[in-house]
Amino acid sequence: MPADPNKLRITQRSEEDVAAESRDRNLIRGLLSGDGDYLRELMGHYDALVRYAIFHACRAECARDPSFLDARAGETWSGFVESVRRRRAGPDRTLKAYLTTIARNKCADHLRKSVREPTAGGTETEVDTLAATSESDPLAAMIDFERVDALRACMVTLPKEDRKLFQELDLITQKRWAEAAARVGIPESTLRSRWSKALGRLRSCLQEKLSENP
Repeated sequence: MPADPNKLRITQRSEEDVAAESRDRNLIRGLLSGDGDYLRELMGHYDALVRYAIFHACRAECARDPSFLDARAGETWSGFVESVRRRRAGPDRTLKAYLTTIARNKCADHLRKSVREPTAGGTETEVDTLAATSESDPLAAMIDFERVDALRACMVTLPKEDRKLFQELDLITQKRWAEAAARVGIPESTLRSRWSKALGRLRSCLQEKLSENP
């Protein structure tokens, strides 16, 4: 009875993966010994993957800035080297997955920093407090790699008094309403109400802009 071709492909891929993982472990050991040739060989195998991950995550930034891809790729490899040297060992998962994660994280770090910079119109940093972005941040779910421009545009449409609330985002996300209200100079109940409305306006604006540019 002829063998199932699907099973043959699965077996072949598994053997290739095992061989690649063995090769990668040897290259990482060489890298840890201080020989730069091993890093160059690793880059020969995976730099295209790193760049694809960056381009896939940040198409708009890559198109806008020709240096973006090279800069994030360099940061990815630097981060990888720092990581393995700190651990004195390779990653616990496959090198493909590890490098892809680092690449995406470097994109996210860069874009979060860019959101905190002044806008082209010269306005102050309305979103400066996004530096504290975390899983508890109610805006975090709305921010991804392709939405930075939309977020900037929406922030500047908010009334000035609403933009001031975002200067206390670190306190608000920690539910330290009384402290945030004192900083802004309004009653806590007013702060809570205005914050809810400001987030609603921001969500609506983002949805509208993203629907215009899917």
